Amino acid sequence: MAYLDIDQLGMLYPESADDPDRFRLKTEALNALIPNYLASGARALIMSGVVDLEAPADLAERYPNAQLRFCLLKTAEATLRQRILARGWDPEDADHVVADAATVAKAGFLDASIDTTGASIEEVVERVRPLLSTIASSVPDAAQTLTPSAEQAGLIVLTGARAVGTSTVGFELARSQWDSGVTTGFADLDHLAFLRTGDADLRAERALGVANVAALHELFLRHGAARVIVSSHLGGTLRHDVVRMAAPGALVRVVRLRADDETIAGHVRQRTSGSGARLAGDDLAGASPTRQVDVIQQARSLQEMLDAGADEDILIDVSRRSIDSVIQEIADVVLSVDLPGQTSGPQPPGEVIFQHPLAY
Repeated sequence: MAYLDIDQLGMLYPESADDPDRFRLKTEALNALIPNYLASGARALIMSGVVDLEAPADLAERYPNAQLRFCLLKTAEATLRQRILARGWDPEDADHVVADAATVAKAGFLDASIDTTGASIEEVVERVRPLLSTIASSVPDAAQTLTPSAEQAGLIVLTGARAVGTSTVGFELARSQWDSGVTTGFADLDHLAFLRTGDADLRAERALGVANVAALHELFLRHGAARVIVSSHLGGTLRHDVVRMAAPGALVRVVRLRADDETIAGHVRQRTSGSGARLAGDDLAGASPTRQVDVIQQARSLQEMLDAGADEDILIDVSRRSIDSVIQEIADVVLSVDLPGQTSGPQPPGEVIFQHPLAY
């Protein structure tokens, strides 16, 4: 069983004029990733996101390697409007969302429609669960895979132990590229690795995430990306060089962030209190003091292991520093430090920065 938020597959900005909502990009990306999920042992993929309201009739035909089941989660109009306004959107945006919700509710491709008004998350899950029994476990005879292009594009992997701040720094770094008009792809390896196969070994999850990042890198390149930024917490049994091997055509740079104990503990407390955006399944949301201590200790242990391995290209200490100062250092160092096989000075377009904005 695997999970994916399809919006994670469309993080390529600025948007192109011929695919403004990136529905075509997301469709191509999902088709590119499905073979990786199959190879990992997943036989069901639970996916959240929105559908293209302009052309819903051929949705099933767009995914030849998948048997689709569409489940609409709906809520009362007043509740939906309140949630949208709470995000800081204006009333006009809320009107558009409510109108789109009404359109989707009438769509003919839906297999189920569930009203979530007043229901808890656990109650909604129980209402959705029966859909899983309608999914066949057959595997497609031939799942199409991407053929690597001859072009080179960079891949900068921004990583580190948990709670050092990689996600926050990475997202702001990507956003700075978008604001400057540089077409940049963004991916979160951890989010692309949500998988449970019944095996306690996490290597299958990390291998899935790396394969999915490599596929997205190739696809973003085809859609005009000059840079790709990806976040993750690699390390332990999965070395950074697996990313280099998974994307042999990319100019891979691994940038590792490290932090002192005080900074790590502070980040954990922020996450527990609800500061900042969150990833789905965030285990630090409302975590108990005992759980916080466990996460801090795990982060320290992993950081010690990473320090001993030292297989990154660039190491940056973020202890008690502002996000802006860290981003500036990454930009300066990435563009000026020589790497094996690379020349000194500013690097050509095609660099990827590995990082995500939703969680430390």
